[in-house]
Amino acid sequence: MRNHKASMSVWRLLPVLGALLGMTLSNPSTTHAAPQPASLSQVSLPILLLPSNGSTTADLTPSFDWEDVFGADHYRIQIDDNDDFDSPAADSQPTNSTYTPSNTLPNGTYYWHVRANDGMGNWGDYSDVWTFTVNGALPAAPTLLTPPNNSTTSDLTPTFDWEDVPGATHYRIQIADNPDFSSPTADSQPSNSTYTPGKTLPNGSYYWRVRTNDEMGNWGEYSEIWTFTVNGALPAAPTLLTPPNSSTTSDLTPTFDWEDVPGATHYRIQIADNPDFSSPAADSQPTNSIYTPSNTLPNGTYYWHVRANDGMGNWGEYSEVWTFTVNGALPAAPTLLTPPNGSTTSDLTPTFDWEDVPGSAYYRIQVDDNIDFSSPAADSQPTNSTYTPSNSLPNGTYYWHVRANDGMGN
Repeated sequence: MRNHKASMSVWRLLPVLGALLGMTLSNPSTTHAAPQPASLSQVSLPILLLPSNGSTTADLTPSFDWEDVFGADHYRIQIDDNDDFDSPAADSQPTNSTYTPSNTLPNGTYYWHVRANDGMGNWGDYSDVWTFTVNGALPAAPTLLTPPNNSTTSDLTPTFDWEDVPGATHYRIQIADNPDFSSPTADSQPSNSTYTPGKTLPNGSYYWRVRTNDEMGNWGEYSEIWTFTVNGALPAAPTLLTPPNSSTTSDLTPTFDWEDVPGATHYRIQIADNPDFSSPAADSQPTNSIYTPSNTLPNGTYYWHVRANDGMGNWGEYSEVWTFTVNGALPAAPTLLTPPNGSTTSDLTPTFDWEDVPGSAYYRIQVDDNIDFSSPAADSQPTNSTYTPSNSLPNGTYYWHVRANDGMGN
């Protein structure tokens, strides 16, 4: 005989089982709607793993971990210093069941919880709330060594040194000409406890300080602020030698010479046709105390001056301004010889000849079938006063002329 009491007990349990499984279970003798998929709010909550509840860590960016939730597309983790999570220190939605804050957490006690999302906008309930405490000891403030406090140095790139700090991975040094470091002259993060600026420090008073960073990204307090003064002597102004002041030269590329300046590593020479040097004809930085322009100087009056650099970025004052005049006589126009003017020749590669021009280094000959020489059949610069075209000239009438160059660009 069928036990109806037992059967009734089973069907009474069906709603309880259905609630747990997220569907409706009932007596098969009754007509029911099709089962609906479980919503994420009815699946298991995330189970927190790390950091352990009530634990303490020295890591200022600890990793958070929890068990995967079946069917979860992403999660939401909140970390806060109060348990109502109204101003979380971190509020993120990672796709994996782990999370590491991008910013460090200050020392203190924190609360955290996690919820899961099924990717269809359904959020499950938050997990239990766990707590942990951050108690990371900050690196010690460095002890400064050199340059000594209140010292003076002539070195424009002085080396800064401080004692090693145990556990340091790198440091931050700031050098400024004001004690609030609002616009530091140097702001660098060397890995060693020493630093030399890449650029020279102009003469003046400076302040400097250093702080330490450890392997967990924690910055310690700054050291004391020390001061020092840079008082580097500038290189002397050069004494000019040649071309002499107010002299005249026919050399279109004259050589400029001045006395060596002790301690100078290079110089700057400017040559201009006006005394304010606003548009110099030459502006160069030779390493020796002599200079010859690569381009010729047209006839005219020029001004020149020189300054020295000590290799540490310090420029001395300019020398006196000297003047000189270029008056280079231009080479004479050549006298043509052959082929004679108005002549006719059957030679398709005739030889062109003209008289030597005294002082000439080479010539320029142009041969063209029109008098404006706009499209010359030959345009060459022979070193001798004779020329034979390499290509034959077609029958016709031609014009030719020659000019001389003195080797100085004239």
